[in-house]
Amino acid sequence: MSYGFLAINESGFTQIDGTYDNLSVLASGTGTTSYASSQPSGNVLNLISLPSGSPSDVAIFAKPSSESGAYVFFLYVVSGGFYIMTPMNSNSTVSVDYKICVRSRDMPSSPNVGYGLKVYKNNGEEAYSSNNENFKCLFVASDNTSAGSQASYSPVSISSCFRLMNGSNIVGYFPTGSSQGQIILVAYAQKFDYTNNEIVATTTYARILGGQGVLSSNQIKTNLVGKFA
Repeated sequence: MSYGFLAINESGFTQIDGTYDNLSVLASGTGTTSYASSQPSGNVLNLISLPSGSPSDVAIFAKPSSESGAYVFFLYVVSGGFYIMTPMNSNSTVSVDYKICVRSRDMPSSPNVGYGLKVYKNNGEEAYSSNNENFKCLFVASDNTSAGSQASYSPVSISSCFRLMNGSNIVGYFPTGSSQGQIILVAYAQKFDYTNNEIVATTTYARILGGQGVLSSNQIKTNLVGKFA
């Protein structure tokens, strides 16, 4: 940027830039993962609904509520909400903390409380407000869903770190050539490994849910890790 306000953290990532939009939390909560078994009657589906009036381009971040052991899950978007799915036939659910984020300009108007910081772009749109809960980026990776290995985030501690769940989540079907109503999804999931202090993308399998999966074969997925404050 050539003018305005710029803040960069100790890792070199931009936290506030008056030229661009900041990610702010529109809604947050704790949900329960879902799974689809070999038979539809065995499915356990826990829909997490988007807030009424949400824009179409929300960013969804998530992390396990329990920060011990290892967990694998991926995002499955449907009309009006989403599921956080565990691998096929896992037959168990876990609690997941989630953040539904939008650009600062799409946040409901915040009152002028008389303190804090607001940054505006040159067109007058709000780029950042300290009255919001905002995303603080710690790690960025552009992972190829067809690659054999992905970049991992392994800091001193992954405690309290969230991972961006949106993107190329459904990357294929098995057996090869199956149509979108059949058999098994190949899903691009996120693995939180608290034992080895690592967050990394991985491939897993899952049963399809009513034909609403979106195939996004072998694309680049931007994986963000960060915290909220």
